[in-house]
Amino acid sequence: MRVVGKILLTGLVVILLLGLEPALVLIPLQLLKALGLGWLLASLRWLSRADPSFGAPALWIGGFLALTLGLHLLGSSLRPGWPARWTLAITGGAWLTLFAAMSVIGIAHQTIWMIASKQSFLQNRNVRTMATASQVHRLAMEANWNVSELRKLIAKAPGSPSQWEEFNVVLQAEPNGTVTNVLVIDRQGQAGFTRFGKGAGRWRGSMSDLGEWVANSR
Repeated sequence: MRVVGKILLTGLVVILLLGLEPALVLIPLQLLKALGLGWLLASLRWLSRADPSFGAPALWIGGFLALTLGLHLLGSSLRPGWPARWTLAITGGAWLTLFAAMSVIGIAHQTIWMIASKQSFLQNRNVRTMATASQVHRLAMEANWNVSELRKLIAKAPGSPSQWEEFNVVLQAEPNGTVTNVLVIDRQGQAGFTRFGKGAGRWRGSMSDLGEWVANSR
């Protein structure tokens, strides 16, 4: 029963966070996805773009077999009855050392690159769009949905310059200055747009949906 209670409590917390601040849930999930499946997804993308060539794999396999055979013949000449498992152990250890050295170099290279890079670690545009929309929603509530006050708060809003350069924030307001709809649009078009209004939930769509929505709202 305790396990079931913990599961229900965790689910309730996740639902509340999704309702109050989706970025608090989406960003950790994106990090877990990148750490757990990033290597697999990157490999699949590489395979989909790679130009198949059997020459390089054949060369590697041939070199591995020649190294193993040559090592075994050398061991047999030095010591009669040289066991094959010794040859495999030495060859496997050499390959593990090579892979470990490549991994260390790769980790060091990527770490230095991420530290020196001016870009955000999280480049998933869907998450960044949701986070920006959440920030604008908080500012709209702080401005009491007044279009003039909201524009002032957005102009003074904290955040990296790239965050506000990547998105267009479109405000629709009534003649009395009350904001009716807010659109956060990805300028590159990859993440589409997010729309929300006073007393209404958030809605996400693609760029084709945006054109249809604009046509229907006229």
